[in-house]
Amino acid sequence: MDYKTDRTARRNLERILAEKLANIVRLRNILAHQYIDIKWDYLKKFADTYSKDVEKPVEIVDNFINL
Repeated sequence: MDYKTDRTARRNLERILAEKLANIVRLRNILAHQYIDIKWDYLKKFADTYSKDVEKPVEIVDNFINL
């Protein structure tokens, strides 16, 4: 699939990345803006539930960059 020229593929990539990265962004916001009152329960949930979501977007971006 040619992500650079296929608009539908590019839109799908953007949608997938947005969905997967939303949880990562939330974690970043908690760490950056609530450092005094870190939500430890959310950090544990992220590590247990969403950490695998980081792998796929990184792989997709890597594949896109190396086309």
